[in-house]
Amino acid sequence: MRTALFRTRPFALARPAVTAVLLIGVATRCTRKAAEAEAGRPLGLPVVTGLQAAADTVKPPFREVAPGVFMRTILRAPYSPGLNVEIQDLEVRPRQLTKQVTLAGAALLEIRSGRAIVTVGQVTKEVRVGAIFALPQGQALVLDNRADVPISIRLYVVTAQ
Repeated sequence: MRTALFRTRPFALARPAVTAVLLIGVATRCTRKAAEAEAGRPLGLPVVTGLQAAADTVKPPFREVAPGVFMRTILRAPYSPGLNVEIQDLEVRPRQLTKQVTLAGAALLEIRSGRAIVTVGQVTKEVRVGAIFALPQGQALVLDNRADVPISIRLYVVTAQ
């Protein structure tokens, strides 16, 4: 019985000591950062690599890629080795039938506002807000916006590097 008591006692003393060291370390780190902030020194920015966001100050945020079809890039970033992902917005004017639009890679299209008739290859279907569909790489897309409001589509395009 006495040997069991001596075996656990060193661990019982070590736990509070380790806890105290950790608490002191955390407290001094936090107070040092708070002192730097109070002194007016910047705390530093997190390092972000591999992202290239579109600038917010672009005069015309959309560019016309076809008559009545406007597109802008929101984000361009590497996804994995050999793959890039681009997030783009596509808008089609009201009462506008587009010519064939081919994207740089495979894409997911999310209808954010409006409704239209979409033709991909030989398949035609009507899409509304909330619809999501895939567009294979190299496949042409035709949008027929018969509504009185523009259609807004978010594109998630995946391309090879």
